[in-house]
Amino acid sequence: ISVHCTVLGHCIAAVSPSLEVGNAIGPGIASWFSSFAGFYLPAPYIPNVYIWVMWLNPFRYCFEALALIQFKDATIYCEDSTIVNATGQTICYWSSGNQVIEEYGLLDWGYPLDQFVLFAYTISFAIVTLLGLKFLRFAET
Repeated sequence: ISVHCTVLGHCIAAVSPSLEVGNAIGPGIASWFSSFAGFYLPAPYIPNVYIWVMWLNPFRYCFEALALIQFKDATIYCEDSTIVNATGQTICYWSSGNQVIEEYGLLDWGYPLDQFVLFAYTISFAIVTLLGLKFLRFAET
């Protein structure tokens, strides 16, 4: 994940005509990726008109891979003092990691796909970086 983000940063720097433009593009892309990765708004709750953004989003595959590693077939133990509501009742929303995976709309078989997609995105961003460094020339300001 850190390699992917580093290569994405290099890609933005290579295709930006100036430091100011790069500094504007970077946070915009990071916000877009973070908003549709599935951890702020789980996949089942993303409106259908925006669902394509989630599937094109490399951060979504990072999130899914990490969530599958953490939660698949895991048992979640809640103690009496875990979460207590206003009436004093203990709330344990999930009892298994598979429930978490289902709630977030993640593909429980998707880990190999996630790895492949992240690898493909990383290589693609590296190629764009190299092409940008080789062929793009911007006038000095």
